[in-house]
Amino acid sequence: MASHSTSHPFTSIPHPIPITASKSNLRLLPCDPLMDGPAILAQQIAAFSNPHEPFFFVLFPETEEREKAVKRLVDNWVGDERAKYVKVVDGDGTLISAAQWIINTEPLSEEQKRERISVDWHADQDSNEWAEYLINWIHQHKISRTKGEPCVSKFGLLFPLLSSSQFPITLIINTRIPNIS
Repeated sequence: MASHSTSHPFTSIPHPIPITASKSNLRLLPCDPLMDGPAILAQQIAAFSNPHEPFFFVLFPETEEREKAVKRLVDNWVGDERAKYVKVVDGDGTLISAAQWIINTEPLSEEQKRERISVDWHADQDSNEWAEYLINWIHQHKISRTKGEPCVSKFGLLFPLLSSSQFPITLIINTRIPNIS
């Protein structure tokens, strides 16, 4: 198999990983947030619009310009050196799914544990405050679960086109990994 590299250093893997024991033409490939960002956001919007998933629109409000939302998504993805990215494409190369894995090999510092995300992308201050509260609540829940110890966090597993009901499957996994070296 050919090697697949991307313009982002954290996303290169030596070859596509075939999904075995299946007659499917789906392939697992490295995801390049810089190139795949617009398609990722378009898939997420389609998946979370029907049925309407309110938390997704806390992150990406319907009133926000698409270009700004894509830039924020990409900046978030490429801004974390611990993150690794993969995508699933069909035989035509159409994006089916994308995932961001955050691999913490060191315990978080006290500053990282107290980190707060500021929200300014909603049209009004009340919505910004509500979004900020929710996002930071999730961050603190993750910290309480992992205790800031080495762990693998996964976010963004999305299969909108694989489900007959068109219902997106999203998983958030925070797994503590003892003795990472």
